Amino acid sequence: MTRLYGLIGNPLDHSWSAKYFRDKFAREGLDCRYELFPLDALDMLPELVRAHPVLGGLNVTIPYKREILHYLEPDEEAAHIGAVNTVAIVRQGGETLLTGHNTDRIAFTEAYGHLAAGISRALVLGSGGAAAAVKVSLEEDLGIKVTMVSRSPRPGHVAYTRLQEPEFARQHGMVVNATPVGMYPHPDASPGVSIDALSDSCVLVDLVYNPEETSFLRKGKARGLRVQNGLEMLHRQAEWSWKTWNKPG
Repeated sequence: MTRLYGLIGNPLDHSWSAKYFRDKFAREGLDCRYELFPLDALDMLPELVRAHPVLGGLNVTIPYKREILHYLEPDEEAAHIGAVNTVAIVRQGGETLLTGHNTDRIAFTEAYGHLAAGISRALVLGSGGAAAAVKVSLEEDLGIKVTMVSRSPRPGHVAYTRLQEPEFARQHGMVVNATPVGMYPHPDASPGVSIDALSDSCVLVDLVYNPEETSFLRKGKARGLRVQNGLEMLHRQAEWSWKTWNKPG
């Protein structure tokens, strides 16, 4: 029987997850399908699972990585991060169990850890599930102190206006855009970071991968900074999701 996997979120037009998994299934000769399931609201999730009895797992993207915690049983890692990007679905004896996992943290560490050498402080833009995973990766895996940046006032975050201050901005050796700003279909948008205020050795990481070079990264490259998009993280979190869905037992 063909196994089904998919992605939930809204919108999903930007996502390359389906292409990645379809290519993987064809390359490895796997009898599987991967579909996009845009949900206008997360309370549609139970019906989605009921309507697709061969659905074995889901990836989760914006804006549901935090909210979905209320719809399943998170594992220790997902609960610690406060966000889920991978859902495993187990059906036994007429019961359906959904467990939540986070593969974003390990994917970020694997993809960008090599850029962290010599960096002691980083700025993370965003307040969603991706930002939460990046924060834990930087602090607990890479030993980097993180300052969170948000458009709206919230505890533990600073406002974007602080990033216009060279004295503040230059304290940070890495800036990670964990927001959808600059993502297709708005590729000319850029987060409110003054590139000129950053240090000459600053590293820019943008979790957006569509387009592959965002306005944020283009500006950084023009300044001579090291830049990296989110494509490698997409691939790594996808492979970790696959391992999660197919754990023995």
